[in-house]
Amino acid sequence: MKPAWDQLAEAWKDSTSVLIGDVDCTATGGDALCSENGVSGYPTIKYYLPDLGRSGYDYSGGRSFEDLNSFVEDELFRECDVKTKEACSEKELAYIKKMADQGQEKWSAEAKRLQGLTSKPSSPDQHAWVTKRHAVLEQLLGRRKPRAKRMKLWKKIAIAVAAIIGVVVLNAVLLRSKYTRKASKPKAPKAERAEAEAEAKKQEKEDADKQ
Repeated sequence: MKPAWDQLAEAWKDSTSVLIGDVDCTATGGDALCSENGVSGYPTIKYYLPDLGRSGYDYSGGRSFEDLNSFVEDELFRECDVKTKEACSEKELAYIKKMADQGQEKWSAEAKRLQGLTSKPSSPDQHAWVTKRHAVLEQLLGRRKPRAKRMKLWKKIAIAVAAIIGVVVLNAVLLRSKYTRKASKPKAPKAERAEAEAEAKKQEKEDADKQ
């Protein structure tokens, strides 16, 4: 699923409300974060929102780009608010300024044109920009309200994720845990390894006693 994940990250790289990231569960810091969030298989996809708590939820949908992108658009994305300018990128703010005085007729014509473009083949970046412009125009026309279900991530999650992947988190996080070593299975958490070692020693002692 790496190609689909990389495509998703590219499509949302400029978002002011959604972060797509990777956490290496074998790296320093990553192992603790993965253990804390109940990650035991790779790759695991989890998403984090302010109302879901620190551990987030496991994503169980399809893993194609289309499935992942639809999930982000439907569940994680927070639209630019034309009135308050919240969650708006610099590009969206410039577009709002450009279109603000164009009037209903121009807005309607442009919205119709953009709607037609959404069904045509395009790169992830192009599709995302068409969708954002269409959302702005629909708000100007009074036909929709901005989706603002989620406002902020819980601060501790934002800090933890930012520390691992070096970015600022504003609204929602979709993370893929991964295991990068050549071994077929990930290294067990320290507690599990210690328990396994103790059990092995116990078994060796029992075998020696029998002999």
